[in-house]
Amino acid sequence: MASLRLRSANVPRIILLTPDDVVAPEGIDEIIRVDPAPYCAVRGAHYEFGVTVFMKLAVFSLSRFDRVIYFDSDVLFVDDVSDLWAPDKHADRALYGVRESERIGTTAAQAMGKVNTGVMVLNARSLDGAAHLELFALARAGNSYDGGDQGIINAFVAARRPEFAGELDPSLNVFVNDRSIDRRLMDALPARVLHFTGLYKPFATTHGDEFVHDEEIRALYWSVANSQEPRPLARGIEALVSTSPRR
Repeated sequence: MASLRLRSANVPRIILLTPDDVVAPEGIDEIIRVDPAPYCAVRGAHYEFGVTVFMKLAVFSLSRFDRVIYFDSDVLFVDDVSDLWAPDKHADRALYGVRESERIGTTAAQAMGKVNTGVMVLNARSLDGAAHLELFALARAGNSYDGGDQGIINAFVAARRPEFAGELDPSLNVFVNDRSIDRRLMDALPARVLHFTGLYKPFATTHGDEFVHDEEIRALYWSVANSQEPRPLARGIEALVSTSPRR
């Protein structure tokens, strides 16, 4: 999460959720271990995702917080995102996210208009325990349009009525994949968070020659790191920023 601390002010505690028994790496303030056993009952997981992708749902069980800002581990911060934890912003809805569209680099027709779960703001109504139970029930029933966590969370949002979820600015979740690079979306949008939804991941140490945009991404990565060799993001299923622990 070095790029987050570099770009944003007053960064709150950074927590890593992981099924592994690990010591908190540099830049991580706290580790919360996710018990993987219950997730073995999840049905219909996409073969590329595996069951572990549904462990993201554990973030909805963090009831000791009034707000959690969640980020997938394959994101890179290129501008200030501190408004995400400003108490007077993103407070009216239970959940906030960026809607999938061609504008941010979506390629799958079935995802258009859905909330992308790579960057989310979760307020207290999402963290009351009831939401986590409902999400887990949907996962066990295999109620996911994409075979992953995003399908489950969108089914949950639809069941709770559209007003349950608000929208974040598209600049907070700009996809990096073959299509978005071809269309130069990073130039067209004032991107603040890059989401590496393609083959190239910021936490990988090597990348195969089959990635057609390897050189462009390497140049982008070095530029973002201010000409310093970028360090891999912390290993884990997710990295998230949380604010306002309940007293």
